[in-house]
Amino acid sequence: MDKRTELEREAQTAPSQTTRYASDFGPLTLESLMVEHLRFAERNLVPSGLDYRQAVFRRFLAHVGNLPVEDLGPDQV
Repeated sequence: MDKRTELEREAQTAPSQTTRYASDFGPLTLESLMVEHLRFAERNLVPSGLDYRQAVFRRFLAHVGNLPVEDLGPDQV
């Protein structure tokens, strides 16, 4: 079976009941997305950039507020 056929078959199967989506917990907010990114960055990226990321995220949240991610548009960015 080639990769394309395999991916198409996976796309047609229903997700398992244990699969969770952001909508299961309410809308994905900008702050929760940023927190997850900082957790990832803390584990996987250069530590010297973490303080900078935190400062940028703090300023950005102060500017636009804690919007649902789907409401974020180019104007805010």
